[in-house]
Amino acid sequence: MTANEDHGSPGEPQTTQPVFDVPQPDGTSVTLDFTTPGPFGDFAFTAHIPAADGTVEERVYGAYHTEEAAIFVEILQHWARVSTPDDILAGLDRADRALRILTADVEATTHSQNNFDNYLNTGIEPLAAMNFLPDDHEHSDESGGTIVLAPHGTDLEWISHRDPRTTFTLPPSHLWVFVAGMIWRTYDHDSIPLSRLNTAAYETACATFRRAIRSRSETEHESQEPVTGGDPNDNLMDTPELVRRLCDLLGAKLVAYLVSVTDTRTVRVWAASADGSEPPDEVIERLRIAYQAATLLSEKDAAPVIQAWFQGRNPLLDGVAPARVLRDGEVDVVGPRLMGVARAFGARSSEM
Repeated sequence: MTANEDHGSPGEPQTTQPVFDVPQPDGTSVTLDFTTPGPFGDFAFTAHIPAADGTVEERVYGAYHTEEAAIFVEILQHWARVSTPDDILAGLDRADRALRILTADVEATTHSQNNFDNYLNTGIEPLAAMNFLPDDHEHSDESGGTIVLAPHGTDLEWISHRDPRTTFTLPPSHLWVFVAGMIWRTYDHDSIPLSRLNTAAYETACATFRRAIRSRSETEHESQEPVTGGDPNDNLMDTPELVRRLCDLLGAKLVAYLVSVTDTRTVRVWAASADGSEPPDEVIERLRIAYQAATLLSEKDAAPVIQAWFQGRNPLLDGVAPARVLRDGEVDVVGPRLMGVARAFGARSSEM
């Protein structure tokens, strides 16, 4: 019986073995078996891959033990990139339910040769903002074999370069399978080592991932809410003072860009109010939004960091820089969205 054969409540696997059926784009299913031992506790699992002629290719996918933590983080990173927070959290809950059944008669391990220390901040925590690239990643094993984790649209393609080359894909709906399977391997299975990480290391990594995704979910909800929490005196500030303060934080050149002004001279005239000229109301509103966001960031970051944030590509804004979003977006829409993303950046800075 595989772990996908549910009995009772939907999504509740009833099995004592971490063996999962994963649907493929061609309508077939690949069976993944996480009970496969690797050399000396290295990472491994067996994939049963249907071939075009009706046969099934049985292939062991493995990697040296020091790469196991990296593989797990790469799976989480892909999950964060292609799925909504709600779907990810539901998947983590499903993995938890599966593990409760899979580990009912086995004990968690406490000894660990490896850990996630190098990834808890650099690889997992930034998932709150998803600041990573969907790259291919290669991993080798003791015998010189190579496996590749390759993002393929929303799916994660697993490639084994051992002759003959084999591949299967992991859709977002089944990424939880690797969470359950890899954690199961950390338990004590009759003293047969299946992982050189202990159970607590994985649980800590998963808790960190879950916290990051919840933070992202809260940020996305906040971005739909009206802008609140700013200094009420911001709206009372006259335009010259507003422009001067914003220039102190962002520089005149970036301020000019935000409101589609071709040179900084106009910005300086607004700041000095030398000839009594004042920008249009819509421009003033964009300046106030920029100032609110910059002021929020200034609670923890210096001006160079704030300027870099405004100009850098932001995953929460579909890879577009906040400055461009503010310059090109509808004023009524862009304010709440920009403030939500700024709050996310501030929260991330405080946790890391």
